[in-house]
Amino acid sequence: MLKFITQVSPQRVAFVTGDVSFTYGWFSNFSRSNRDVLQKVRGRNIVVEGNREDLAKLLPVLHGEASSMLLIPGDIQAETAARFYEEANIDGKIKIEHHRLILSEYEQDINRAANNNGQDIHTRWLIPTSGTTGEPKLVEHSFRSLTRTTKRNHSIGKNVRWGLTYELTRFAGIQVFMQSILSGAVLLCPSSDADFDEQLHELATNGCNALSGTPSFWRRILGHEAINQMDLKYITLGGEIADQQILNQLKNKFPKAKIIHIYASTEAGVCFSVKDGLEGFPASYLEKEVNGNQIKIGDDRILYVKPGYADQRYIGNNDLFEEDGFINTGDLVIQTTGRVRFLGRSSASIKVGNHKVIPEEIEQCILASGMVKEAYVYGMKSPAMGEIVKVEVVINDDNDDRKNLKKAILEYCKEKLDSYKVPAIIKQVDEILLNETAKHVRKIKGSPYVK
Repeated sequence: MLKFITQVSPQRVAFVTGDVSFTYGWFSNFSRSNRDVLQKVRGRNIVVEGNREDLAKLLPVLHGEASSMLLIPGDIQAETAARFYEEANIDGKIKIEHHRLILSEYEQDINRAANNNGQDIHTRWLIPTSGTTGEPKLVEHSFRSLTRTTKRNHSIGKNVRWGLTYELTRFAGIQVFMQSILSGAVLLCPSSDADFDEQLHELATNGCNALSGTPSFWRRILGHEAINQMDLKYITLGGEIADQQILNQLKNKFPKAKIIHIYASTEAGVCFSVKDGLEGFPASYLEKEVNGNQIKIGDDRILYVKPGYADQRYIGNNDLFEEDGFINTGDLVIQTTGRVRFLGRSSASIKVGNHKVIPEEIEQCILASGMVKEAYVYGMKSPAMGEIVKVEVVINDDNDDRKNLKKAILEYCKEKLDSYKVPAIIKQVDEILLNETAKHVRKIKGSPYVK
């Protein structure tokens, strides 16, 4: 990465955290001043530790030195992290303290020879899946697979200030980081320790004009006072279904912004993007390669993607690719005239009697009513039905009829949905908790787990 970073003017600001700025030239200076430690890192499998700001400093200088970099999100369970350490054959961990790299080596591996022969090292990035519908898995990526759709126009980048709200231990955060750094833009990196309001205010204060988030994230911030201070030029959505309502809301709020729905996953990487302002994607994508990828709908109504080149793989005893080279995305879709729409995750359905219910379908229905700004549907165990549908809702700030809201939502759902999809329980909440990737957690069975 450093060879790309050095192509940007060393005086240009690379990232800002709080009121402290770091230039593009800072990375080369930091690398030179820590050359002794980087020599020990060379050719080893390393866990990269630290918060969002630390990783923004560490990742560019470790790439090309470490054989692999394992990224551990803060919400990963200890036993899962231990499994990842073993699967990745970790030699040690590295962190930053007072502008110095600190390497801790594991005794059992300390005598393993490092690669100091001067050959180029193609660092492998080991990134956990979000685990929103099951046990997290570890996916290996190359620099090429992480940056295959990254725009690298420094002339455009000099006027862009990307806000980073994802963690840099997640695929989505790495995508924002790569796009900002490799295009010569400014990355606005709020402290991981700051709360949600503080992070948004910091982004607004520092002139954020490009922001990426899940639809759940965007629904939450559209009414926030800090968003009114941002003159957004670039808006991207991903990680969840971008329905027509949220796309319209963003267009109305930021009529001059370029709004892009990006379909990507940790496993498949960035597959395609949609820029026409409509939910789903054009059916023509099924007939031609998009970004070098092939896309098809299986007999099981699941979307399958075949990357143009297969640099990524699961670490451990899991097969990422089908025999024909396609990846099962787990996303249910439906094709209509000229369009393919997303229905939801195949593994997260609620079993009501003999019926399978897709939570996202009910959420989109309730959101379309205009009575609430957020909705979260999941299954609750029921002795009689197996599971019943429960929904948590956050009502609109201007809704004065709180008393009759549940009844109104119920009547609306009865009118729009099959009877077995109508929520049995509707609960008003002040906030719907999201995981570290700003998504709803979809558990495969039973009640949801929310970190």
